[in-house]
Amino acid sequence: MPKENYDFHPERKTIENLLRASVVYEVPDYQRGYSWTADSEVETFWGDLTGAWESKRSYFFGSMVFSDEGDDKLCIIDGQQRLATCIILLACIRDIVDGLGDYKKAGNIHRDIEGSDYSEQHKTYKLVLNEDDRTFFRSHILMRTMDDQRVSFSEFARKKRTEKKLSNQRLFEAYELLKAKLEALVKDKDKAQAADHLCKLAQFLTQNFVVISIHVASEINAYIIFETINDRRLELSVSDLLKNYLLSRAAKSTREEIKSHWKEIANVIDTERIPKFLRHYWMSKHEAVTEKELYRVMKSDLMKEDIPAFVLELKNESEWYDAMLNPDSDIWILPEISEALNNLKALGASQCYPLLLAARDCLSDKKFAGLVKFCEIFTFRYSTICRKNPNILESLYCDCALEFRKKRLEAWQQVLRKMRDACPSDDEFRSTFPKRQLETKVSTTGRYLLEKINYHETTHEEVAAGTSRVNVEHILPLSLSSEWLDYWSKQHKDEKESYDPEEYKHRIGNLTLLGGPLNRKNSNSLFEKKRVKYSESSFAMTHSLCDKKYWKQLADLLPEKKQQDRIKDGSNWNRLAIEARQIEFANKALEIWNIDGLQKLLLDPRSS
Repeated sequence: MPKENYDFHPERKTIENLLRASVVYEVPDYQRGYSWTADSEVETFWGDLTGAWESKRSYFFGSMVFSDEGDDKLCIIDGQQRLATCIILLACIRDIVDGLGDYKKAGNIHRDIEGSDYSEQHKTYKLVLNEDDRTFFRSHILMRTMDDQRVSFSEFARKKRTEKKLSNQRLFEAYELLKAKLEALVKDKDKAQAADHLCKLAQFLTQNFVVISIHVASEINAYIIFETINDRRLELSVSDLLKNYLLSRAAKSTREEIKSHWKEIANVIDTERIPKFLRHYWMSKHEAVTEKELYRVMKSDLMKEDIPAFVLELKNESEWYDAMLNPDSDIWILPEISEALNNLKALGASQCYPLLLAARDCLSDKKFAGLVKFCEIFTFRYSTICRKNPNILESLYCDCALEFRKKRLEAWQQVLRKMRDACPSDDEFRSTFPKRQLETKVSTTGRYLLEKINYHETTHEEVAAGTSRVNVEHILPLSLSSEWLDYWSKQHKDEKESYDPEEYKHRIGNLTLLGGPLNRKNSNSLFEKKRVKYSESSFAMTHSLCDKKYWKQLADLLPEKKQQDRIKDGSNWNRLAIEARQIEFANKALEIWNIDGLQKLLLDPRSS
């Protein structure tokens, strides 16, 4: 570790002391963006503020760590979320007071937001966020509403969520929540009273929220202090801790290079996903580890590593990881890879990523496509249907990943056989499938399952993946009307046992595919009316519900003639119809998710 002077200077300061100091606070570009969520941390901040105000007591707001950047600038190593939220609250108060017409009081608040060299020609502000948030924070929040350069939130609000940076969205939501809270606080007051009340709240915040400000002479000292302070703060991201540790270990001459690589990682992978990426990367190369233990393990093992080389490798691996998270990436040459990765995504499967990270480095595109498909079928059998122990699964994938890292292509056969041995047998799969329910992820997992079955029983006509035009239809509706409850009761009135419709509405046999407009118009109709609409469907599995020949085949799957007679004319939707249809799906599932057949194909030398 580089030798540094580790002197630091902790001081008790109020928010007012920080904002009125002749410095500008800057968040480094490689640090994460604004991450406080409105319904969690911001809501808690508001509760703490109003609670302290009502009790007229000071509030300890934690520690903040700054390093000296020169030119009256301080780099915020720890504390950006809290300082940004304080300034958002002050900006909300300023904007409301401006709207009430008291421009003088609003101007007084604005002076705590402005930089010390504020002028009409050169506007600076007390807090400069990272590259992702800097412009948005400045133009939408820091500037006064009377400023010609202030941008309205309305245009941002109209954008699709996919067009917005997550950290920008959180800044917007924090502002909107705090502004609504403030407006509710003074809704029964006249304009003068409201302005005065809000300004007193702003004053209370700045004068009574107290922090321990730790000012260090160099950035490296700040990182070490940051880790020490946050050693037991479990909410702190492992990526933040690791980044600070790497910078503290690196020689001064390599820190800018490390910051640059880390920034590229953050640009490739969403900040919130970096801890998961780090864990999957580590498991693909070293050992299985929980996220809670990850930082401790990595820190210990990295003591002798070449830090710049390690961060460069992380950056390169992050590009492949991002491509797995985004299956339509141009990185994938074969469409079979994208298709299988999309299917894994639909199944909510990410535990196999350590294996795929390790394997993509040593397998041909064709073999890698086969492995991803193998993981897809394995996941569906092991997790979706048989719901076996996920902890065992995680260890299995880690072991297989390490086999690829050690033996490379020579591990191919061993990995496939090891996974096949852990996969549920055909008998277990067949016996579990008929009673499986899909209570969660129906829109993704259920749709994946139904599309595969529909594709299998038709001339292989594809369903447009990912479009909103196709929905998973619950034939027995999720929301049961009194009509449906009465209908269900009559369907089972002669049964010796009672059958709760709540236990059947999530069964796979109760699901089908339906186009969006048909789904919306028909979702809660009784079965007789639904059948008329099903006849208009282009999906074979849905259209067949109107086919008498199909119903006869379905009835034959039931063990007793009395049971068969209750559904064979296709006019009734009851527990027997759901059970028979699920048995039919189970029989098809063995052909569709045929892991033995795929293993045989992949191990055939001619398939290479």
